[in-house]
Amino acid sequence: MLLHSFSTSYGASAGDQIATGPFRPLVCFLLPAFFALSGFLVAGSLVRNDLLSFGALRFLRIFPALIGEVVISALIIGPVFPILSLNQYFTNQTFYKYFLNVIGYIHYQLPGVFLGVPLNAMVNQQ
Repeated sequence: MLLHSFSTSYGASAGDQIATGPFRPLVCFLLPAFFALSGFLVAGSLVRNDLLSFGALRFLRIFPALIGEVVISALIIGPVFPILSLNQYFTNQTFYKYFLNVIGYIHYQLPGVFLGVPLNAMVNQQ
């Protein structure tokens, strides 16, 4: 998360400096360790459950958090940081399209939010 915050706030080159600088050994260890641990936990769940139960458990694990993230971003963070008026913000089509993130149709921008950040006004890069 720290690496992504540098990229989002200061541009891709800042993230590259962190990833290739003195923290490189830490980055090279933590990312594979995270994916390995995640993989072991998901595989353990698959072994303990039948395929239908496994799918339902994955859905119940991921979907509520995804809905929460989208709602918090669009209804709390977005209205706090827009350049537009609240009326323009809530009536803009980009606002409504952002909710498509819930079904996997990714939209990174909210209307008038974070326009000054280096990565094209992305609300959620990762």
